Amino acid sequence: MSVYVLYDRDNFRITPDEAKEFFETLRVFFREEEGRVVIAWPITDEGTANILSGAGWEIGRDSIVDVLTRGVFAFEGVPKEVYYEISDLTTRNLAPGQSLETFGLTSEIAAPLIHDSQTIAEFYSRLEAKSAEINDTYKDILKEKVIPHVWILVGGDNNKDLNLTVSTLTQGTEKQVDIDRVLKFLDDPSNNAAYLKDWQQRRQQVAFLMRRLDVRIFELPPNAGLAAIRLFGDDVAKTPLKLKSTNKKAGLEAITNTAFMRIILGLDQARNATLTPTDDQTANEYRRLQSTAGKDDKRFNKALAKAINEILDTANIVCQVTPEKQLAGGNLKPDIFIEVKDGDVYCLEPTWRTTGAEVQGELEKKQNTLSVGHIQKYLLDKVIDYVKDLGM
Repeated sequence: MSVYVLYDRDNFRITPDEAKEFFETLRVFFREEEGRVVIAWPITDEGTANILSGAGWEIGRDSIVDVLTRGVFAFEGVPKEVYYEISDLTTRNLAPGQSLETFGLTSEIAAPLIHDSQTIAEFYSRLEAKSAEINDTYKDILKEKVIPHVWILVGGDNNKDLNLTVSTLTQGTEKQVDIDRVLKFLDDPSNNAAYLKDWQQRRQQVAFLMRRLDVRIFELPPNAGLAAIRLFGDDVAKTPLKLKSTNKKAGLEAITNTAFMRIILGLDQARNATLTPTDDQTANEYRRLQSTAGKDDKRFNKALAKAINEILDTANIVCQVTPEKQLAGGNLKPDIFIEVKDGDVYCLEPTWRTTGAEVQGELEKKQNTLSVGHIQKYLLDKVIDYVKDLGM
């Protein structure tokens, strides 16, 4: 049996006599072999629906329409209680990694929109209008300010642990911060640390702000971090290392193959989904380097900035790469500031971490600063500084 839908005739003007004539033809058709079909006729005008229903029942009764409904099914739509859930699910399916909250549309903001909507389609329209209003508000606040991409680069001594931490805190291959995880963490009443208060006061804007600033978390593998220091670090930065130099081509290639550099360069991301295991020699060299991060962190960042600059210059990307450059119109100084000519602005915030494993005979075992909790705190602390500095 086939189903046919009469499209674009939902407000079709018809008289009772015309309706009877139509259904008489239909009654004859339904008795033929080709007439083993169901015809659905969407009608928005109740009066027209009643004329058609009455004519169908009068002409053919159960030969044409259902006995119980007499051909009229009043579709009420889904209950208002699930409007938000359905809309959020639709958003997630159409744009993976996004949700209504990433557009500033929390359940609290949407509640009055649901109340004023008779159908879910009307609710969708109100959501669109509200989202545009929110964006316009931030446009007025930001005005001439440049909105940067805020990217956290997590250095570590072990690729397995590094990848686990970053993948726990992010979504997708392009490493966008996992908004749902952050919101769940903020909404947990047991999490009442002082550093969370600024975020909790902005609870309704958290997802929107994270996406507005394109917050992402990337691995800075130990071989890439070491390559930057060996190639461009000063003597003080290199002091802890046993191997203080490396082949320039191989070193720059290691940095180029990091996920964050491949995105800036516009290269394919697929092959960066899994990091290769870290050998003991590389892990120990990184641990030696990281042991002085508290004193030489800026030296490390400066070396990484020089490496990035050389890679972008070789790729003929016209840009300015500067460590510790103050944002225009603000007070913040990103660790590494990248301004692409006539394009994007990237603020890279490297943090040099370790699992705390010992280096036998040299470094004792210490606290693991590469854990999810440590990096999540660093993330929230860094991003809230940008939010405040931009007046968001």
